[in-house]
Formats: sequence, C-alpha cells, structure tokens
Amino acid sequence: MRKLIVLLFATISLLGQDPAVARLKHEMLTARAQAQQAEQDNNSGKDGAERIAAVHGVLRDWLESRLPKNLYSLAGEVSRLDSSLQKALVEGRLSKPYSANQDMDWNDPGFDEVGIELKTMPELPDTLFVIATLRVRCGTDQAVYAYRFDSNGRTRVIDDHPKSDWGYGADFELSDPDSQGRRLLLINRTSTQCASTWMEMTYAIYRISLSQPPESLLSSEHGFWLGNDGPEFILKPDGLMIEFLDHSVDGDIHNRTHLFRYNFADGVKRVEPMAFQPQDFAEEWLTRPWSEMQARSAPETQKWHSKLHADFVLGEYSNVVLCNAKPDRWSIGLEIKYVGENELKAPIEAHFLVRDLGNYRFEMEAVSDSEFEGCPGEGSPSDKHPWLSAEQLKALP
Repeated sequence: MRKLIVLLFATISLLGQDPAVARLKHEMLTARAQAQQAEQDNNSGKDGAERIAAVHGVLRDWLESRLPKNLYSLAGEVSRLDSSLQKALVEGRLSKPYSANQDMDWNDPGFDEVGIELKTMPELPDTLFVIATLRVRCGTDQAVYAYRFDSNGRTRVIDDHPKSDWGYGADFELSDPDSQGRRLLLINRTSTQCASTWMEMTYAIYRISLSQPPESLLSSEHGFWLGNDGPEFILKPDGLMIEFLDHSVDGDIHNRTHLFRYNFADGVKRVEPMAFQPQDFAEEWLTRPWSEMQARSAPETQKWHSKLHADFVLGEYSNVVLCNAKPDRWSIGLEIKYVGENELKAPIEAHFLVRDLGNYRFEMEAVSDSEFEGCPGEGSPSDKHPWLSAEQLKALP
C-alpha cells in the first residue's frame, strides 16, 4: 500500500510538466514499482519484458515527437538535436550525467533513467540511427531504430528490440558494399547479467540500399559462455560469421566452440565450416534442422535425424575414435538421455560415422545403434575448444 501511495503522489507531481515527459516519467515510476513488488514476491523476472517494452514504447513516442520532419530539417542538425534531446531528459530528471566511477547497486530494479544516442553514417546520408537506452537491474536495455528521411517526411524503417525479462545491450555495424552497392547491417546484442558468465545473445541482419527499404534477412538468438573474449562477429558484404562458446550435448564438457557462417548472396544459407572437430559436427547435426544438414549427410541418415533432432539434446559420449580401416572417418558414440526438454524413458545409444573432408568440413556418412566395423578401441571425447582469431576467420575460404 505504501508504494502505491508514493506512486500516486509522484504521479500528481508530474502535473504541469511537458505532457510527453510526464507520461514517460509516469511509465517509468509504474514499471519501477512493479519491479520492486516482483522482487518482494521473490520473482524478480516476472513480467520484466512487458515492463521494459512499455517504457520503450513511451520513450520512442517522446523521441519521434522531437525528430526532424524531413530530410532538409535533418541536414546539419544531428549534433544539435542529440544535445537538445539529452538536455530535455536531464531537465526532466529522466537522465543524469554518466559517471564511470559510480557503483552499481545490483539490488536496484532500475527503470529510473533513459537515454538517447543519435548516429548518422556517410554511406547512408538519408538515414538516422537511434539507440534508446533504459536502465534496468544490473545494466541497460537498448532498442535500435532507423529512420529514413526524404523531402516529404520520414519513415521508421527498422524497429529492433527483442523481448527480454532482463534486458539486452546493443551494438551495430555496417558492412562494405557488395557488387550492387548494397550493404549488410548487423545488430548484435548481449544479455544484461548481474554475475553469471553464461549469457544470451541475439543478432539480426538487414540488407540496406539507398533505393529500397531495409530487408530483414536473419534474426536469431543463442546462449553463450563468456570466454575467449567471444562472441566474435565477422561481417562481410555478403556474409556473416559468428564464433562463440556454448554448451555441449555432453553435460560433462563445460563448453564447445560454435561456428555459424551465413551467405546472403542468394537467400540465406548456412555454409561451411560448421564445426572445428568431428564430435562438434555430430552435435551440430543433432541440434540443427535437416534443411541445414541435408547437403552434408548421406540420405539414409535422415530417419535418424528425424528421431534424434531437437534444439536441445543432452547425453554422454561413450566413445570417440578414429577408424583405422576407414581413413578420415570418426566413430562417435553418444548415449542420448534427452531429446528436447523431455527425458527419455530409456537412453538411446547412437553411433555416428563422420567423415573429415579437411578444412573444417565434415559429412555424416552413417548413423547406427551399434559400433561400426573397422573402428575398434576406446576413445574419450576431446575437451578442447579450438578457437580462431578474427584474422583466421576472415581468411577461411
């Protein structure tokens, strides 16, 4: 009851202010009170995404009421506009000068400070990028917008803000032009965390040209472990490569290197390399859709893929050996206990025959419920996680 009274008095005190600022402050006070109540109820993440989205929606409305109306108004005004927007937030007590030395209170629910950053690029003279920031527990949540201006007005062409109960920071990068003068825009994010080194990331790719609206090509998310200074993003005019550490199918292996490489020259295609080790390829084969793995698999393995595939698979390696009688083949045994979120009544023993084609390229030749002939002996899975530098990634064919 006391928090509701405090919120009521705070709301009354907003009367007489700029209506847009007052609305924004009211939304922030409401969200902060709700977050504090959720914390008291020992459920601090409950409805976090809804609270974050509500504040960002009002902040975006406030922003758009102050943006230039057309391209002529935009020219030469970005620096002045950036300063005036920040000044308005400070004067409305919605922002404060940043101090690098300020201590972060991890118990503070946030929702008490917002910010706006404007950015233009010489490659896209008619486009204004905006990063809208909301302070949340242990960090910030950021939305990315892009506005395209012409003589008749402006249009919001990108509205990138994935849902999250805890928040995501954001960064973006523009590629060099392709042969048609088009560029790729990468917006990548890492989750806001209080302490854990296991995190979440999202990334989105848009194709940008001066003559067409941005085209959304790819949007995805993954967990990752904060090691090796990853994740590493390599953006090219027609492709994207992401290297990061994340869980292994085998729970006893702390992490493995994941590699996602996409080509956008003709649609959206995942291309090699997909893994650095045979056992990592087997894990990719289990957890990625057949549409990605079909070209890298013998046709007769599809029935096994249908049976074992899920985004989440958990098991234990029983054997990883190089086949003496079959050069460049590896026999990889897995005792699979979970396919999806459901525990199997009885574990499935599966053996994968993976052919190493060289240059981090692999093929699934066969899958069986018994060991393959010519692959004798016992072998333990590798606990290594090979890692290529940015320069080595760029040099891959």
